Amino acid sequence: MGGNVADEATRQDLSTRIDAAAKLSSDGNGTLEQVDAASRTLDDAVNA
Repeated sequence: MGGNVADEATRQDLSTRIDAAAKLSSDGNGTLEQVDAASRTLDDAVNA
C-alpha cells in the first residue's frame, strides 16, 4: 500500500462516500443498496 498521504486520501474518500450515503438515507432519497454499498466500501478498507 501507499504511504501516509495515500492512506489519508483513501480515508477522506471513504468518509465522503459514507457521509453521502448516510445523507441519502436520512433524506429518504437513498436506497438500501446505496447505503449497503458504502458499508461494504468501509469494510473493504478496514480489511485491506
